[in-house]
Amino acid sequence: MAWAPSKNVSLTAAYVDLGRVVPATTNNKKQTGVYVSAQFAL
Repeated sequence: MAWAPSKNVSLTAAYVDLGRVVPATTNNKKQTGVYVSAQFAL
């Protein structure tokens, strides 16, 4: 999801849940991640 409240500011956020991609190398843990970004320009 991205949001630009003005032409000088933008905010981005994302979440992913891939489940168990390669159980042998990840000790059977779920693969999840979060991404957050803020950008400001003059």
